[in-house]
Amino acid sequence: MRVIGWRIYFGDGSVFSSLDGGWKEAPTQGVQAVVVFYAENYSIPHGDGSMRVFNYRKVLHSQEYYWLEPDGPVAGDAKVASAQRPAGTVKAGGLLTKELFRDIYDRARSDLKW
Repeated sequence: MRVIGWRIYFGDGSVFSSLDGGWKEAPTQGVQAVVVFYAENYSIPHGDGSMRVFNYRKVLHSQEYYWLEPDGPVAGDAKVASAQRPAGTVKAGGLLTKELFRDIYDRARSDLKW
């Protein structure tokens, strides 16, 4: 699938997307979730008989590190993230209370439209 955009959700409640700038320009600390949006889409019938169209997406979360590969953002642990990557391209996760993380994760999960 072809990536058309992404949004990074941070522990302080802020969000940075590919519409705001490149991956390298995004803050490097406190990532809680990354939503990756794909060009391919699907339809869901709505109660009024119309169809709602959504892009396929993937939600990355609960990882130590996040970085951008040619086919989109990925996540993993320090061993994988430590491969030689340009400065500013690896984003670090961060610990939060369960309640605060759940609020941010729920926002990311409900982020359906690019």
